[in-house]
Amino acid sequence: MSKRTIIGAIMASLLIITSLIFFLVVRDQISSVTAGYFTISLGLLGLLVLGYFMLPADKKPLQVASIAVFTVGFITSVYFFVASPAYDIYVLEETRQETLVAHLEAEHPDRDWHIRDDLRTARSTAIFVVFDDEPDYAHAYFITEEMINGTTEVESIGGAQLNE
Repeated sequence: MSKRTIIGAIMASLLIITSLIFFLVVRDQISSVTAGYFTISLGLLGLLVLGYFMLPADKKPLQVASIAVFTVGFITSVYFFVASPAYDIYVLEETRQETLVAHLEAEHPDRDWHIRDDLRTARSTAIFVVFDDEPDYAHAYFITEEMINGTTEVESIGGAQLNE
């Protein structure tokens, strides 16, 4: 395979990955800031790949180092900008809601309430609760791992007036 074919395949792969990331942003699955950082890291890694193929053949140690840096950089970028936020949102979400429900049932046994998922932006980890006796106000809760483990108390971090 020629160098141009390999460069083209790598660049096409990076373009496809970037397109998928922006598709997730449009679908409101990840924030645009996260997608921007991930795209910048992919762009820098793409420049590293181009640099690798522009090195002369007698510079093997530099080529090996370039491949190693690309691999570590790509894995790190995927972990920090895709896997970690996805784990935080999709895996811990059920545990967060269970913790909040237990807190609300214990602290407000005589009040009716419901969770409003439609108030979230960019798949944030804040959970919004509207009490039936306060229908115009959404209380925001950010449930941390310390709250899940029971080492700190669950508290509202504020809220927002609803204009419905």
